[in-house]
Amino acid sequence: MKRNAKNFGLLVMIFVIVAILLGGCNYCCPTCPQEEWVPEIIGKKPFCVEEEGEQKGFLADMRNIAPKADHRWSAEEESEFTSVADTQKVIDNLVGKDIITEFLSQPGCDKLPFGRIKHLNGDEEYITAVMETSNSEVEFYILGPGNILVKIYPDDTITEIDFYQRDYL
Repeated sequence: MKRNAKNFGLLVMIFVIVAILLGGCNYCCPTCPQEEWVPEIIGKKPFCVEEEGEQKGFLADMRNIAPKADHRWSAEEESEFTSVADTQKVIDNLVGKDIITEFLSQPGCDKLPFGRIKHLNGDEEYITAVMETSNSEVEFYILGPGNILVKIYPDDTITEIDFYQRDYL
């Protein structure tokens, strides 16, 4: 009887080892490298496009949100856009204090617009731009309390809007 119990125990141990080896490391250790998640790029937009005497592109979108700003800048000639849900997922994973650099250094985020706005009273807020999939319109969000993205609308108090590139910081 002892011999059967020993054999059964050995058999169970071999089964567990084989299952771990064949199943990969996801079953045995949470610190093993996991597949990197990358936000889905759903659209691109050039910084400035002149069409029939009218400016279009990302600069025009910035003018719509900050009509009285004296400074509007995007680090990229062509910005990439993702959804608000994917952007929020990236923000939820940030842990550092240099949030702009950390955001832009995340996999797949180096050309996503993320930066700061400055108001007339000197207040600054983090801002990002995303694309609405249903109509390819650019929407702007600030980082609200608890790092939750909050949609903003045209605001005459915005004096500066800057979307940074990691290399320039």
